[in-house]
Amino acid sequence: MNRRIEYIIDEILDLYMYADTSFRSWIIGFSGGKDSTVLLSLVWLALRKVKEKMTPFQLRRPVYVVCNDTMV
Repeated sequence: MNRRIEYIIDEILDLYMYADTSFRSWIIGFSGGKDSTVLLSLVWLALRKVKEKMTPFQLRRPVYVVCNDTMV
């Protein structure tokens, strides 16, 4: 994977596991556009990396994806 993308994934991992010691959930707003698709993909890759390479207890925060069809 691209080095820049790996850096962003590492930043997401840092925020998810170490920056905030609370167990507050993450809520990702998804519109289906380019920006929200990239954000959701990067978070997905980061959480998959946690699950595969680290101990499972570190997946302690729920992550919700919110999508709303506004019919516009």
